[in-house]
Amino acid sequence: EFNPKTAKEFTNKIDSEVIQFQFDQPSFNKLEEIFDLIQAWGGGMGKSPYVKPKNNPSRNKFEEWQLFYLKGCVLAQDRLHEESLRALLKIGGIGKSFATKHMKFWGDLPILDARISLIIKGSKNWNDYDEFLLILDAFSKTWGCTISEPERAIFAFSQAYYTNADL
Repeated sequence: EFNPKTAKEFTNKIDSEVIQFQFDQPSFNKLEEIFDLIQAWGGGMGKSPYVKPKNNPSRNKFEEWQLFYLKGCVLAQDRLHEESLRALLKIGGIGKSFATKHMKFWGDLPILDARISLIIKGSKNWNDYDEFLLILDAFSKTWGCTISEPERAIFAFSQAYYTNADL
């Protein structure tokens, strides 16, 4: 029933659902809906949890990993990024790029995906989230902004000048 026409409509919907989510009495149907919205917002690579891999709980078995997701969301809200990341990475089909996309909505933490990794570090496979946060922290202190704003600015700049193929 949700047919966003703009990226802003998409992010507004996710933000609204996250704000309204009741952790003291969690609705796993609502949590699943939020998960799906973030995966769709994140782009085409967000399909991985929906593919049934061998020996990994897939999206079709949400009940098997919903507690990992709930824990990751709580920890992101508490800005405990290492613990949140560990919990989210237990979900089949979720890598660091998409785990940090979920952390963005639940805890306003920066996204470390291949584009940002390549621009900042020169490698699509940079996996050191702590080092990434230290670099963004230095930017935020220099620019007088939050730690998430430099990541968003770098991403927006890169989108204006480089297609994925150009990267």
